[in-house]
Amino acid sequence: MLKGLHRVTAEFKPMAFLSVHPNSISGLGGSDEAWLKEIHASSYEGINMDRSTVDKFEFMKYILIDKKEY
Repeated sequence: MLKGLHRVTAEFKPMAFLSVHPNSISGLGGSDEAWLKEIHASSYEGINMDRSTVDKFEFMKYILIDKKEY
């Protein structure tokens, strides 16, 4: 999903829900920091269900929303 994020978000600006499994991220050679950097590069923000900003992924669900909408 994150690989195509820039193209889709630039055109459509959808809100998305993201379910994160940190062990899977690290198992694929990724990191929280790299994912958050990718999200921010697309002008999106990762937020928790209580609408606080995500600074580290845990085993839970998040909302991805355009920064202009947040």
